[in-house]
Amino acid sequence: MTFLYPYFLFSSILVFIPIIIHLFHFRNFKTVYFSNIDFLLQINNEKRSYSKIKHLLVLLSRILVILALVIAFSQPYIPAENTNKLFEQTEICIYIDNSFSMNANSSYGQLSEVAKNKAYEIVTAFPEASKFSLITNDFEKQHASWNNSTQIIKYLGQIQQSPNVKKTSKIIEYAKNLFSDDDKINKQLFLISDFQKSTSDFLNMKADTSLAISMIPIANQQTNNLYIDSCWFESPVHSFNRTDNFFVRIVNFSEENYQKIPLKLSINDEQKTILSFDITANEKKIIPISYTNTQKGFIDGKIEITDYPIIYDNTFYFSYQISEKITVLALSESANKNIQALFEDDTNFEFTSMELKNIQLSQLHSTNCIIIDEISKLSSGLIFELNTFIKNGGTLLLIPAADSDIPSYNRLFDELETNKFVKKTEKTTSINEINTNHLLYKYVFEELKNQTELPALNYYYSIEKQHLKNKEILLQEISGDPILSSSDIEKGRIYTFTIPLSPEENDFSMHPIFVPTIYNIALYSQSSSQLYYTIGLDHSIILEKVKFVSELLKIRKKEQDFDFIPTVIANQQSRSIQIILENQITKADIYYIKDNENPLKNIAFNYDRKESDLSHFTSNEIEAFLNDRSLNNMTLYDNQKQSIVSQIEQQAKGYPLWKYFIFASILFLLLEILLIRFLKA
Repeated sequence: MTFLYPYFLFSSILVFIPIIIHLFHFRNFKTVYFSNIDFLLQINNEKRSYSKIKHLLVLLSRILVILALVIAFSQPYIPAENTNKLFEQTEICIYIDNSFSMNANSSYGQLSEVAKNKAYEIVTAFPEASKFSLITNDFEKQHASWNNSTQIIKYLGQIQQSPNVKKTSKIIEYAKNLFSDDDKINKQLFLISDFQKSTSDFLNMKADTSLAISMIPIANQQTNNLYIDSCWFESPVHSFNRTDNFFVRIVNFSEENYQKIPLKLSINDEQKTILSFDITANEKKIIPISYTNTQKGFIDGKIEITDYPIIYDNTFYFSYQISEKITVLALSESANKNIQALFEDDTNFEFTSMELKNIQLSQLHSTNCIIIDEISKLSSGLIFELNTFIKNGGTLLLIPAADSDIPSYNRLFDELETNKFVKKTEKTTSINEINTNHLLYKYVFEELKNQTELPALNYYYSIEKQHLKNKEILLQEISGDPILSSSDIEKGRIYTFTIPLSPEENDFSMHPIFVPTIYNIALYSQSSSQLYYTIGLDHSIILEKVKFVSELLKIRKKEQDFDFIPTVIANQQSRSIQIILENQITKADIYYIKDNENPLKNIAFNYDRKESDLSHFTSNEIEAFLNDRSLNNMTLYDNQKQSIVSQIEQQAKGYPLWKYFIFASILFLLLEILLIRFLKA
């Protein structure tokens, strides 16, 4: 124990005052006349020892009253570690959680306002000469610079709600980069947050003696929340006048059951369907929706539910594109009439058949799907272009010829790092297994399951048995050798037949399986883009197969009340561009990427759903974690027991004891009164 004003202890000499009074306080006896001495016999004699004890107890209580008051005015305290360093050459960094969850209410008001008040208390607890910096989930540069208390208080008033979500460990890592490298300067970080379980990654925190971290939890009142968590399609490819199977995941973060909650789906600002659903307490429910695409081009989707008081997660946006035409280019030595007949009358496709001698290699990169239709030998130039085409996102269907030059085909397979042809295996066999789990056959299995006979084969090209992760067998013959397989190569895909498809070689092209196989390979060659992006997580967008981008490329909100010019990085080799967003999109909605007002792509942005889970760590849980992990540089501030200012002073000066001595002096004074009042002679 140490004293803030030790010289005041000299006042303890005042204890001699009651001692002198007790030693020199002589009694004045008074003569009492009695008419009859017999009355004195009724008076009990006071014992001398009893009277002496009473006087000593009264004396002791008076001495203790004086000593307790003297010690109290001497300001005793238990010294803290690094005593008084907190106010000497200190850099104070304050983090305020301004995410959506801080809009919830507590017993003291809205959490965001409570957090600002706590930050204000912290600033005023330090001398005006102290240096301050401020951190929010936006990581604003102007806040990160070191400022005086006046400027920081001004910034506190300007803090707005933010869709950005940051892990607690990322906040600490960011703050460490703000502090100076001078070891003589005391570094203090205050974290003011509701400490949601979804963002408070305490397991990633490590002890750091160079930085003192103080956690100030602000607990919210238990709030129910029903929200849209995510959505997805059964198929990544969308086609005109075809039905899409769509799924929505709803989460009920509450202890209540809900019935007949309406859910609305809108496509291009027109209500597509509305339905209702029931959901039990704490349930995650997947709701299926089917609808038909009746429009081409850019498709903007929106899902809506109704729930209060948390409303930012009641709406979910998504977007995709249905091509006006899917371009298919068939390269052959002589045209396959069956393939040509499959596409030429279909308005969804733009089919081109080209003989090998007339090939223009520049045309390859502007098409969705290339069919190598029974070409005997692949030239080195064609191999190079096909390799580039696939890796940049194209789809290649490879159909070998009856007399294929295996080495030339294998050179292509080497470039793509996929399985090679071994030899031509001549034997009578047939296809006996179809991979109905693959997207290619998933929706046509009902038509094929009643077929008792599958195509018969006279020969096929054997493929090496080396196992590759990105390879999947779609059709195989009786002995297990693949007849059709697919391999994902970087951004693109290759489908490889091991048989020719001409009617002279086998009856595959005459079998019902032929049409869905070729048709779906071409259909799914459309580039499927990301259905939606998350604000604060997705920082860039890739556009594939872009011909030209001017300097006037913009990203504009659908309502056209907001736009900005992003940073663009072009890749001429892959014919793609990377668009850097730099956190400029802060509101959930549909946005359009435009080149000179010409729309290139529609993109949907949603708020991070981590904020929708309102469960948070309690003060006891945080304290237990800090103790278990031995994070001695981290301190938990208790908002219930003491003000922030008092706790900061306690951290700087130590634990004060003067209140206890004031309380003790009052107790001793009461003791003296009780002794005099009830302990009579």
